[in-house]
Amino acid sequence: MSAHPSLSSLARRILEMNESEAYTRLLPGPQGYEPAEKLLAGISGEQLFAMPVGKPQAAQAALCGLWLWHDWLEPAHRLAQDLDDSTGSFWHAIMHRREGDFSNSQYWYARCMSHPVMAMVGARAAEMLGGQPADNRLLKMIWNGWRPQAFVDWIEAIHRSPSPEQLELALRLQHLEWRMLFDYCVREALSAASHN
Repeated sequence: MSAHPSLSSLARRILEMNESEAYTRLLPGPQGYEPAEKLLAGISGEQLFAMPVGKPQAAQAALCGLWLWHDWLEPAHRLAQDLDDSTGSFWHAIMHRREGDFSNSQYWYARCMSHPVMAMVGARAAEMLGGQPADNRLLKMIWNGWRPQAFVDWIEAIHRSPSPEQLELALRLQHLEWRMLFDYCVREALSAASHN
C-alpha cells in the first residue's frame, strides 16, 4: 500500500505490517494482528505524522483507522467513541459492521450520511461495480451515491450464505471505503497546520 509522505515512519511501518493479510476479513475474530498492536498501543494520533498536526481529532481518527486496518476492533471502538463528529460515527459504523453487529452499524452510518467521503466512495464503488452482472443488492449500494446501509445488508447476507465471488467483491469495497476514509483523516489532520 502506498503511504502518504506526510505520515511518520512509525505510521508507514504500521500500514505496511502484514500487508497481504491486513483488512482481508469481513468479520475478523476478537484478536487482531499482534505485532501491530504492540506498535499501536500507547501512541497518539499526532505520532502518526511527520509534520505538525492542525486537527488532533482527525489525527485520532486516523489512529482509529489503523487499529481497524489490523482487525483490533475494541481499541478502534474506544477511539471512535471519543470522536464526536461524523468521521467518528463513520469509523464507529465500520467497526460495528466488522464485528457483526449489523443493526448498530446501520445506526452509526445514519449519523454520518453527509460525510464528504460518502460521495467519493459512491463514485469509486459505481466504477468498481459497473462491470458486475445486474444485481439489485449491488445497485442499491450505489443508487444516488454510496448507500452504506445497503452495503451492511449485503455483508450480512454474505456472512449468512457466503459465495467466493461476492466475498471477493465485498472485500474490495470494504478496502475502498477504509482507504478513502483513512486518506480523508490524514488530509484533515494536516489541513489547518499551515494556517496556524
